[in-house]
Amino acid sequence: MSLIIALLVAGYLLLFAELLLPGMIAGIAGAICLVSAIVVAATVEGVPQNLWLYLLVGEIISGVILFWLWAKYFFKTSLGKRFVHDMSNEESSAPPEFKNYEGMKGVTVTPLRPSGTAEIEGKRVDVVTEGALIEKGINISVVKVEGARIVVRVIR
Repeated sequence: MSLIIALLVAGYLLLFAELLLPGMIAGIAGAICLVSAIVVAATVEGVPQNLWLYLLVGEIISGVILFWLWAKYFFKTSLGKRFVHDMSNEESSAPPEFKNYEGMKGVTVTPLRPSGTAEIEGKRVDVVTEGALIEKGINISVVKVEGARIVVRVIR
């Protein structure tokens, strides 16, 4: 019985350690400990007959509850915030000069199917069309800039 308790405690501690350590070694070891506790409870004599079933149901229920608590609260903690990049204060991930391209004119350097390269104001940049295919050497204008995505269309 003490082996079962030790496996359960070790399993949950290793799963908790998985949050803090890189790789998946601790998580896999924790899962193996939890499964081993069920196997030991099912095979060792002197243990109540249905203990393995109670352990299985308990581990599933506690796993769901602990995962829900982790997903709800972990990323709000100071430790959790280290794992996630907060982009709420950033306007875009594009270089600032990309914003200046809106309304500028240029020429395609490669065919745009629908993405490719264009030369705008003497600089080669990656662009994307609004959906139409544009051949090489066609005059284009920048319709909008969405982050690092420069959207162009043919000048008619």
